[in-house]
Amino acid sequence: SIHDTKIRELEARQRLKEEMVISGALSQEYSSLFKIDAKTGEMSLYRTDGLGMSPELLQKLMENGNYETVLGRYIDTFVIPEDRERLRESSKLQVMLEQVPDVGLYKQGYRRILDGIVSYYEMNVVKTVDAKGDITFILAMRDVDEEMRRQYRLENAGYGWYRHHEGYPESSGK
Repeated sequence: SIHDTKIRELEARQRLKEEMVISGALSQEYSSLFKIDAKTGEMSLYRTDGLGMSPELLQKLMENGNYETVLGRYIDTFVIPEDRERLRESSKLQVMLEQVPDVGLYKQGYRRILDGIVSYYEMNVVKTVDAKGDITFILAMRDVDEEMRRQYRLENAGYGWYRHHEGYPESSGK
């Protein structure tokens, strides 16, 4: 009926508004945002700063639009070999259906290699559920290299200080 059609149109418009708010907020933190239909596995790009890659390469990666195919290509092209299998396993659609919380982020860290330079990256996934119970994942990627390296330096500096001072009483003869 016309009434049902109007309701569906309003729901679709409302969902689109919500998605735009979500993507706008996430865009502040993340270099690339993707939407994944959990039922069909269809993946589409919300926005990207290119992840440091050319638009042509991104388009080639996104060909076909199937999440696991696209992610597999991304992993084979950009993720260092030591992290590939772990990321491939932890980011399967079935695993995400089981692991992504209803509220909060499903976080996965990995190391990306581009032009011979290795950087720390993070892939985060949030779940949205519409009125019909259909699940959509929003996948966001960001460069966390600077904060990971800063954290590593702090931990090592702290550990070195701690180890040095742990031995201090013994060396002072107490």
